[in-house]
Amino acid sequence: MAGIEINTFQLHEMKKDIAGMKAGIDDITTKGIKIR
Repeated sequence: MAGIEINTFQLHEMKKDIAGMKAGIDDITTKGIKIR
């Protein structure tokens, strides 16, 4: 069971990181459009 819990936690962390990256890219894209 411990292995499954660790894997689930790692997946959750990865999803948070990816969500943060997407938000950052969206922010950059939005600012890029506004500057033009």
